Parts: sequence; C-alpha cells; structure tokens
Amino acid sequence: MFQRNSLRGRIALTTTCAILAVAGILLVFSEGRASLQNKRFIQNQLASSQELLSTVINLDSAILQRVASDLARLMDLDTAGEGIDTGSVAKITELVDAAVLATAANISISIVAPDGTHLASVGEDWTHGRDETETLLAGISKSGLRRTKGDQIRLFVSEPVRRGTQVTGHVVASLDLVERTGRFFSSAWAIGISLPGASPVLTRPLDEMSMHLQDYCCDGGTRFTTIEQDGLKLDLFSLELWGPDGERLGDFLSLSNITEAAKKRFLIGLTAASAVILAILLGLGALMWVLRISFRPLGAVVKLLQQLAEGSTDLTLKPLNSTDEIQALVATVERVRAGQQARERLVKIDSQLAAARNVQQSLVPSKFDLTPKLEVFGAMKPAEEVGGDFFDLFNLADGRLCMVIADVSGKGIGPALFAAKASMILRAKASNQTDLLAIINDTNDELCNGNSEDLFITVFIAAIDPETGQGECVNCGHCQPFVIGSDGPVLHLISPSNIVLGAFDGYQFQSASFALQDDQTLLGYSDGFDEAQNADGALLGDPEAARIVTSHRADAPEPMVDLIMQDILTFSGNANQADDITLVALRRRAIE
Repeated sequence: MFQRNSLRGRIALTTTCAILAVAGILLVFSEGRASLQNKRFIQNQLASSQELLSTVINLDSAILQRVASDLARLMDLDTAGEGIDTGSVAKITELVDAAVLATAANISISIVAPDGTHLASVGEDWTHGRDETETLLAGISKSGLRRTKGDQIRLFVSEPVRRGTQVTGHVVASLDLVERTGRFFSSAWAIGISLPGASPVLTRPLDEMSMHLQDYCCDGGTRFTTIEQDGLKLDLFSLELWGPDGERLGDFLSLSNITEAAKKRFLIGLTAASAVILAILLGLGALMWVLRISFRPLGAVVKLLQQLAEGSTDLTLKPLNSTDEIQALVATVERVRAGQQARERLVKIDSQLAAARNVQQSLVPSKFDLTPKLEVFGAMKPAEEVGGDFFDLFNLADGRLCMVIADVSGKGIGPALFAAKASMILRAKASNQTDLLAIINDTNDELCNGNSEDLFITVFIAAIDPETGQGECVNCGHCQPFVIGSDGPVLHLISPSNIVLGAFDGYQFQSASFALQDDQTLLGYSDGFDEAQNADGALLGDPEAARIVTSHRADAPEPMVDLIMQDILTFSGNANQADDITLVALRRRAIE
C-alpha cells in the first residue's frame, strides 16, 4: 500500500498516525469526562436518596403524629393498669384501620399505662413474641427511629392520653421504616437495613452475598459502591440512620440491579469500538483512493517527462480533478460529540425530575372528606414537569380545618424541593400547636435558615371551625381569596398584608378573623389563575377572574374547581401555560 520513498506513501503514513493519535486523545478525553460525569451523577443520586429518605421520615412522622393525636383525644383510660374493654379496642381498631386505608401505611398502635404497663396493641404485630417494653418506653420518651429487639428499625411517635390535667396513658404509633420506604424507593431492586452486630436484612434475598455486604458499606457515612458477584452487578447506596438521642442505629441500604444495563453498555461499547475500527479502515482506504486520485496529475506529469526524456513529443496532459473531505469528517465527529453531551444532560435532568415529581405528588392531598360540615376540593396544574405551587388540607388539634395554598418563586426542581420542604415544615408545626401565627412565625424562621438560593414562598393559611364557620387567616404575600355567596357580588377576603415566607427571619405576622356563612364558598388560588395569558400575551386579570368565579357560584367545590380550570384553558387557547395553577374551594354546608 505504501511505496518506499513515495510522497503519496509518506503523506498516507503521516495522516494515518495523526488519525490514530487524535482517536487516542479523544478516547482518553471521553473516558475521563465520562468518569467525572459518573462521579457527579453518583453524588447527585446520593444527595437525592438522602433527601428522599429524610422527606419520607418527616412525612411519616407527621402521619403517625396525626393518628396518635386523634386516638389520644378520643380515648378515655380510667386508671393505669385496669386494661381496656373490648368495645374500646374495637373502636381503636376501627380508627387504625381507617388511618391505614387513608395513608397506605401498616401502622401499629400500642396503648401504654404511665407506669409502663402494656395495655393493648392494634395494627401490625412487630414484637415477634419478645418483650418490647423498653422499646415502647423509649418511644414514649422521645419520638424518632428506634431499633427493636426483632432487629427492625421502626419510626415511633407518642401522644399522652389525658383526663383533665392527669396523664392516664400513652398512645404509641409506629411503622416499619423499610416496609414504608419501599413505596418511595420503587425503582430500587432491593432495600433494607444493616444494624451493628447483625447481618443486613433486605427485601430481596441475596443468598451468600448479603453476608458480604458489610464489606462494602455500613462503617459510617453516606457511601456508594458497585458490587459484582455470582453474575450480578449491583449499585449499593448506604445512608446512615440516627436515633432521636443522636445514636447511630445503622444504615439504610438501597440496591439497584445494573446487570442487564452493564451488559448492554458492554455490547454497545463493543459495537461502537468495532464501528470505529471499521470506520478507520474504511477511512484509510478512502484516503488512499483520494490520494491516488489527487496524485494523478503529478503522475501524469512524471510520465510526460519520462516520455519527453525518451524523445516522444506527441503526448498531452489531460485535465484531472481531486477532492478533500477532511473538513466534513471533522464536522461530523464534532456533531456526534455534541449529541452525546446533550443526551447525558437529558438523562441526568430526567432522573432528577422523576425523583422530584414522586415527592411532590406524595405531598398533595387526594382525599377531601375531612369533615361532614365543610365540603372541600382542590387541584394543581404545574406549568412544567414539577411546579412550585402546593396546597394542603388537614385538621388541627382543636378541631378546626386548616387550608393552605402556597406559591414558591420560580419553576423547576429547586422551587419544587423548596415547596416540599415548606409543606413538611408547615405540617410539622401544625401537628403540635393550633395558633396560626405561631405556626407561620416558626415556619418562616426555619425556611430562612439555610436558604442559600434566596427562594421565597407566598402562603395563604386559614383555620375554620366547621360548627360555627368562624375562621382565622394569615396572608403572606399571596393572592387574596374569593368569598362566594349564593347572591350578591363576589368579593376578596381582605386581610393584613404580610411579607412572603423565607425572606426575613424574626418577622411578626398579623392575622385576620372572618366568618363563613351557610352555603358560602372560600376559593383560594395561585396567581396562575388571574395572570393566565392567551396567545396575544393578554392577561386574564382580576375582573375576568371574578366573572368566571361568579358564573360557577352555584356549583359544589369539585365541579367549581374543574370548570374554572376549563375556563382558564379556554382563555389561554394555544398559548403555553405561563405559571402553575392551583385552586382550592371550601364550602360550608347549610345546617338543616
């Protein structure tokens, strides 16, 4: 192929070496870049898993607190040690079954006397025949994660049962952390826990491999590693678990089976390498062909000179053309590299959006039959995959129904996570106090702490007594809700202006009182309603929003919310949704 002392051969050899050198540099660069991106992906996955686990624990703590509080208010223990009658146990069982059905969590309830005597248990049996008195007493003293004698990690929440000022017992609500988190870590191949002095326990048996898991994890700190054994290839994420007293309980384990994915990546890599080699060979062949065509004029000149040297003068040089495609090849490689980078970015973003979407969907209430005297319904339509809006509905300890609607500044993953954090903090503050101002003040101070992205959130929160219709509200920079009656104009519920949450800690918010009459509806909404845009960029505006609300004043909350959503979409037409839209309607039923 290469002729010695041939100019064409030297050019071909130099070009071949240059191509191989460039290919080697690109290969080393791409491998290094892929390794760096993989490290960043692992760090993001660890952070997302830790955030998700913390969110699940906080969410379940709020659920258990609500269940324990409800039972503690309804129970009537005479004196410690006298036991509980069969009727009371049946009533407790009914309430626990309702809580299990509403939350899809296997909740266990234990009734404990002040002296530690175990009076009754309802729900999931986690004792396995062992004496768990110490674990129950520890759960009473301080809520949080505890290790049971059956080598479970359970989340405990306690609520005292009072008769007047006397504590007549305790309601201890708990659930299995691994069984509960399985719903949220649904993409994991197996999850489990590793406790000091015990072999890891997983939801999927791994034969002898589980005995060796502690060689790869469980020595403190959040860790990631890849395990290969017996034809399996697993990604292992290890997250620390801490008790309420600061003691390290063990590690939460999440395993992803990447065996098939690794095989596919190997086959893809092998195919790509083969394709690259074949392309290089074909390129070299094409190069030789191009060089041969390109050097034809020179060969023709040499032949002509030889013929002239021999004395022949009747030869003529025919015109010859040659082409060069190197620039096209360089442009093609550059496009392939740019396409690969774009694909990796999309995969990373899609993974983050999936995690954020699952967390956000778990926070929005789906059941609205909280009290028979108030009819409630809400809906949220994000502008993107995840949104910064959220709403919540729950009962306070004093029997009032609490309605929350909020809007975080911005859109995307960051505001969605901030909204989830705000929702969990509000729930946690409302679980142990009934003063709206105290709830808002505490929530604002906690959101300001560590708010490195300078995000803020507008909130409207109202607590309404179902019996009297008397309500209290705090508006933190949010849209003023509508009060809708059966006749007359639709008016805004005007309350003192407060700043948004997350901006300045220590701010003292102001509340307002109102009364909701029979058949009146309180409609809370985010600014995605009155600031909806059509294709011409025109805003819907407050007057048109009031007109739309007036046209549906006779409808119940659920059809009212659905029809207003349809009217907003009709107004927007083909225009893209500019902002998240959230609507919550609360109507007080007339007393018959």
